[in-house]
Amino acid sequence: MNCQEAEAERMESQNQTPQTIEPAKGTTILKTCFNGINALSGVGILSIPYALSQGGWLSLILLFSVAILCWYTGLLLKRCMDSNPHIKTYPDIGEAAFGPKGRALISLFMYLELYLVAVEFLILEGDNLHKLFHNTRFKIGGLRIRGQKGFMMLSALVILPTTWLRSLGMLAYVSAGGVLASAILVGCVFWAGAVDGVGFHEEGELLNFGGLPTTISLFVFCYGGHAVFPTLCNSMKDRSQFSKVLIVCFVISTISYGSMAILGYLMFGDYLEFPVTLNLPIRKISSQIAICTTVINPLTKYAVIISPIAAAIEDKYSIQNNRAISFIIRTLIVLSTLIVALLVPFFGYVMAFIGAFLSVTVSMLLPCLFYLKINKVARRFGLELVMIGGIVATGSFVGVFGTYTSLKQILKQIHAFSIKTHLQYDISVLIRLINFCTIDPTPASMDHAHHLFDQIPQPDIVVFNMLARGYARSETPLGAIPLFAHIFSADIVPDEYTFPALLKVCASSKALEEGKQLHCLAIKHGLNLNIYVCPTLINMYTACNDVHAARRVFDKIKEPCIVMYNAIITGYARNSLPNEALASFRGLQASNVKPTDVTMLSVLSSCALLGALDLGRWVHEYVKKNGFDNYVKVNTALIDMYAKCGSLEDSESVFENMSLKDTQAWSAMIVAYAIHGQSSKAISMFERMKRERVKPDEITFLGLLYACSHTGLVEEGCKYFYSMSDKYGIIPSIKHYGCMVDLLSRSGRLEEAFKFIDKLPIRPTPVLWRTLLSACSSHGNVELGKAVIKRVFELDDSHGGDYVILSNLCATAGRWEDVDFLRKMMKDKGVVKIPGCSSIEVKNVVHEFFSGDGERFVSTELHRTLDELVEELKLAGYVPDISLVSHDMEDHDKEIILRYHSEKLAIAYGLLNTPAGTTIRVVKNLRVCGDCHSAAKYISLVSQRRIILRDVQRFHHFKEGKCSCGDYW
Repeated sequence: MNCQEAEAERMESQNQTPQTIEPAKGTTILKTCFNGINALSGVGILSIPYALSQGGWLSLILLFSVAILCWYTGLLLKRCMDSNPHIKTYPDIGEAAFGPKGRALISLFMYLELYLVAVEFLILEGDNLHKLFHNTRFKIGGLRIRGQKGFMMLSALVILPTTWLRSLGMLAYVSAGGVLASAILVGCVFWAGAVDGVGFHEEGELLNFGGLPTTISLFVFCYGGHAVFPTLCNSMKDRSQFSKVLIVCFVISTISYGSMAILGYLMFGDYLEFPVTLNLPIRKISSQIAICTTVINPLTKYAVIISPIAAAIEDKYSIQNNRAISFIIRTLIVLSTLIVALLVPFFGYVMAFIGAFLSVTVSMLLPCLFYLKINKVARRFGLELVMIGGIVATGSFVGVFGTYTSLKQILKQIHAFSIKTHLQYDISVLIRLINFCTIDPTPASMDHAHHLFDQIPQPDIVVFNMLARGYARSETPLGAIPLFAHIFSADIVPDEYTFPALLKVCASSKALEEGKQLHCLAIKHGLNLNIYVCPTLINMYTACNDVHAARRVFDKIKEPCIVMYNAIITGYARNSLPNEALASFRGLQASNVKPTDVTMLSVLSSCALLGALDLGRWVHEYVKKNGFDNYVKVNTALIDMYAKCGSLEDSESVFENMSLKDTQAWSAMIVAYAIHGQSSKAISMFERMKRERVKPDEITFLGLLYACSHTGLVEEGCKYFYSMSDKYGIIPSIKHYGCMVDLLSRSGRLEEAFKFIDKLPIRPTPVLWRTLLSACSSHGNVELGKAVIKRVFELDDSHGGDYVILSNLCATAGRWEDVDFLRKMMKDKGVVKIPGCSSIEVKNVVHEFFSGDGERFVSTELHRTLDELVEELKLAGYVPDISLVSHDMEDHDKEIILRYHSEKLAIAYGLLNTPAGTTIRVVKNLRVCGDCHSAAKYISLVSQRRIILRDVQRFHHFKEGKCSCGDYW
């Protein structure tokens, strides 16, 4: 005997089928169809209306898609069997693909899925019989059993004899009854709606994104008959006909599923229960028939489902021919499923878990993997490989999100069950429930966790820390503070894990006073220099804008670790103190502490704030030298840094060289194009992003709206804004609304912008009104500007820029009385105008200039250079715009004030201290004024220099007397 014959004999000996039928006496196509339809149209027909109610009407598309995908994976299993005549079961396919490990893997998933489906049948029987005979109670000996559990036990007893039938040919007659029962069930539900008065009046939702994970999980469960497909195929007289059987089974099942889903959703809408029979009016004859039919369904399917499990056990111990032991094994399987059903009676959520985790694996993922491993030709790139790749991607998505959702619901049900059974008074159960509530905290879950905590007679600090961490991540973080006061008064001593959680609470709530009190308490307990407490102290102070206190905490640490350095550097960067952040980074380097990717993110952010391109390039080299360019977030920060430093070319280079680009990287590049006024490139990048199948986020749309706003693409901007929610399910934030206001008002549609703000679904912020106020100034609309500033002052009257904008608007219109009134109002309220400040980097040093410095603090050389430059500009056609300067001055004095604006000083410094032909890059803290914008154009013309000016809104690229904004700014 050669090796191949020996291997064939070994496989044949291992792969005995569950049935005792000889191949020549196998089942016919008709009988196999009954068994297949019976396996597919199981309890899924009762769950399908609920699944549709969770996802909405459009999820019907997903139903048909899942049907096609599962039919195709069933076909893949048939092809795997065709590759070797000795393959008879699903585990055989696993072994043929990946050896013993493949057999073990598929056996684990397949038998667990079948076992849990059998459990579901018993739960379903108990639910429906209890609904039909709701007042029934059982008494066995002295033990009283509640109706639902009693009916489960009774159902198990009735089902048991059907499991002793080992021939699938015999089971086909039972399956025929199951198929008929499904048809009767659909008819009864239709009758209840059409004749018995329920009606088909519910409209339902078109699409519910939140319920889609549950919907898809249940759909996959409905078509999860793959575990028995190989057994059914092997039982046929002619295995080659099984492809036709699959088509028949899936078509008939899909028709019944679709009909049932539509009928149930039209009848009960969002009030659908799980299963649908629980919605039916119990006194109607059609409902009683439906429930009775539902009772019959599991009775006809249970034996088919557990047959592969029993056969595998019998095969393992070579007892296929011992009927007595076979009866015992099948009886024990029934008994064990009954015990599990009695302990976990959560029908719907267990079914969703089976669909999401087990059915997806058995019905979608493993058939594709096994087929690709067995069939080498299928691995060649082509349509088939693309389809299989799509199935694997879809299955993985459903598996992850569906499993998470269903497990979450099961845990909630377990909690409810613990309350009903008084387990909530068990301390260990309470602690686990508190932990569950704080994993993904919501206001409701944190309230409940707080309630559970109050039920613990003697809580310890460990349980409180768990609750405090949940509060720190929740929308109501300050709830942790009074709770801490309560436990502290009860002499529960905080530890090194308590303060980090509470300090995070203070940081997220900007609760500086509470944070200071916690700091004092940490000192009292000797924990203020603790490695866990120190970083959160620094973070708390910087989050509350007290960077000096944060620095004092940092300076008291003798040997700061990287976490502490990151806290102080990040704190400086977030508080717009880039010089201090970079100084701390230099201190880190001197201390020989190794930075992390988090460090580099804050350093790059600081370079971006300064607009220091040369320094940013040095940091980029440092990033590459130390391997931080392998981090996607660091590369994204580099894109942002180069864009804000005025080097769009470097941003493009970093982006194109990234091996992995996530949504944030794409969004950063779109925003980079937007702030440089290159709207066409921003939109092209978005289209490319869609072709790459990268899902956009809220930042992506901010970039698109910004790009449209600064180039006058009003209609395109409106299209993108409304597609956010309609197409991508992204809820607009206040920043998106701000972009829309800017888009409309910048284009002159001021009244429309005013109405847009008035009709917002959220309360407008002062920034929205200020955006419109700025546009009123640009378009010279004094009356609307005065109406807008009233809205601004209702929210915040302490911002000096608001007074200045309206004052300039009135000055331009010659309304000097209003100008005087506004200035008097500023003086009375103590409002101070923010001074204009411009910076320029020369030889790795950032130089700052303030408006008016030319008269007092600027060097004589710079003073003379700027004076000469202005005279030269006048010869080229520049005319200073003195209309915005106070009317009580001579024209010469007005010109002097304009001449020494910070932008002009910085540009003149660049001309004086950089080689000819060098690009001059200036950063302005406010919006560039019209006169400086005009002057910069003439400077670029007469000096033959390229000038890149970044103001608070965008970049202006001046070259040869023109600006990239096209004077639309």
